[in-house]
Amino acid sequence: MKNTQKGFICPAIFRTKTLRNDKRGRVGVTERAAKGFTLIELLVVVLIIGILAAVAVPQYQKAVLKSYFSNIKTLAFAYKKAAEVYYLANNTWPTSFDQLDVDLPAGSRISNPTANNCGMSGKIYCCLLEESEGYQSEAPSITCGKMDYTIGFELYFRFERRECYGKSTNSAAVSICKQEGGREITSNLSTPEGHKSGYTVYRSSY
Repeated sequence: MKNTQKGFICPAIFRTKTLRNDKRGRVGVTERAAKGFTLIELLVVVLIIGILAAVAVPQYQKAVLKSYFSNIKTLAFAYKKAAEVYYLANNTWPTSFDQLDVDLPAGSRISNPTANNCGMSGKIYCCLLEESEGYQSEAPSITCGKMDYTIGFELYFRFERRECYGKSTNSAAVSICKQEGGREITSNLSTPEGHKSGYTVYRSSY
């Protein structure tokens, strides 16, 4: 029996040692995986996500702003064309949106213009600037922009000149305007709340 017991004891001891050896090697990795990630590993993952977000989010915001700017330009050119038609028929430039016959999609037309001849269309506004002395000596023109005043676009009626206004504190807006080309000038953006300063402006011909 002793030999028999020893026969059983020896394999048991061997198995115990085998398990200990495994815990230092292959089995240990399995147990570690079962326990989950370490704090350092989680921090690395969070860091990677943060880096990706820092790159992706600004690009997404710029893409959204660029889409708005495309609609702003479309609206401004449509009103400029309508103003030219009005001028040919009346030998004078329009002084209100009501005088313009513009073919625009439903919901895109400027509505409820204010006393300073500015109106809104969704998140976009447009201001029809009349010719006057001083600051508006280069008018008449049409200015359209985003309602948060981050970016704007102005077209002059008398000559083929355009100006893109990017809020100086908004790198995406400035970048979009810079891509429009032209030379950088100093000017204020016309809005429903009056003239706003703090813009990087690029003027060009078209």
